[in-house]
Amino acid sequence: MGVPLGALKQFIEGTTLKSKLKQNFLEVTYENLTAILTVEKPPVVSITDQEVEAIVSIKTFLPKEILKFLSNPAFMNHTNKMATFAYLIKDDSSVYLGSCLTIYKNEPAWAIYLPLLLYALICTNEIFNHTILYMINPKSMSTEKSEWTDQDFELTKSYLDNISVCNVGKLGLTAEFDIHQDDVSAKAGHRTALWRMFADQPHPVLGGGLFCILELPFSFEESQLETVINTLNKSEMIPADLPPHFGSWTAGTPGDNPAYVSFLPNIMHSTAKNIQVNMSIWAHARVQTSKSTLAFHGYI
Repeated sequence: MGVPLGALKQFIEGTTLKSKLKQNFLEVTYENLTAILTVEKPPVVSITDQEVEAIVSIKTFLPKEILKFLSNPAFMNHTNKMATFAYLIKDDSSVYLGSCLTIYKNEPAWAIYLPLLLYALICTNEIFNHTILYMINPKSMSTEKSEWTDQDFELTKSYLDNISVCNVGKLGLTAEFDIHQDDVSAKAGHRTALWRMFADQPHPVLGGGLFCILELPFSFEESQLETVINTLNKSEMIPADLPPHFGSWTAGTPGDNPAYVSFLPNIMHSTAKNIQVNMSIWAHARVQTSKSTLAFHGYI
């Protein structure tokens, strides 16, 4: 279905991890955990300008013992605030770190997708373990500088200027994405989603890189916000035509709104050139898919 599982396996063979390749999935084994990348046909195929070829999902299954920690919503929310290539989710029978990717026919973006899938497969578990250790015993923040520069953000702005109010400067980018047609800016009294990228906010575990956050302008009571965030996270793993999912929904900056966060370590700057442009386009699309999810469940 157009997904180069053999190439991914070849990369993994250069590590200490074990892998097993079958027709439509790639299994990667850590010391005591398993990550499974699955390729499947979308259950509903709609003929659009870009026809969906396949849905790729990655689930890194964690020990069930961690479920006792997940009974505390604050723990889960804090963990997902530091999400990188995957988010933490629990269902009735398991707990896993999940990522998801829609593949189109004659997919042109493999230079971006291959590094994302590879790092989601081989790094997610280690990043998660170090994140938990950091939460238990916080250490001083990393001072490693980001590989992203103002030039990267200027390039991104050139793509976003046609669809948003966008500003760059001081190693960052800020854009407003419309919630409803003709919404332009919050300063004009419109309702917009706020998209920001920062190159001066290192990850406590990974060090320098690119921190991304998409904030929705919908407020909820604390108890309902937890349900809303969980609903949005679960919806990201639905096998449908959705923006690439390598991050997590969590509580936003004001504390009462849902926000989608992700972090790209410095190595992604060279291995997935100009990925910050793709992240911004995906964020723009995610505003509408998340709005539809919230509306479907009656939250807005």
